Amino acid sequence: MIKAGELRHRAEILKPKEATNTDGNPKEEYETFKTGVPVGFQKAPWGREFWEAQALHGVSVRRLMMRYIPGIREDMLIEVNGRQYSIIPPIDNVADLNRELVLIVKEVI
Repeated sequence: MIKAGELRHRAEILKPKEATNTDGNPKEEYETFKTGVPVGFQKAPWGREFWEAQALHGVSVRRLMMRYIPGIREDMLIEVNGRQYSIIPPIDNVADLNRELVLIVKEVI
């Protein structure tokens, strides 16, 4: 069970928008699904660094907790404190009680 004090951040959930450019190809655009959603991160972030093409890349993977909201999908983005995170499947509906969700998210760089 999530305590209210753990959900100290506010998030905006973005869903993909069906849009095409002038050539008829799909564009990657997002529109607001829900705003002001209380969320909380686990205390210590996960992360790893790896070398690719002589450049150092950092990947920030975190566990995000929130109250249950129907309609959350893996193709959505979550924006918290100006940072965007993509959802890594699966979405965990804790004990299938529709009370809380635990999402594994990766920062979009």
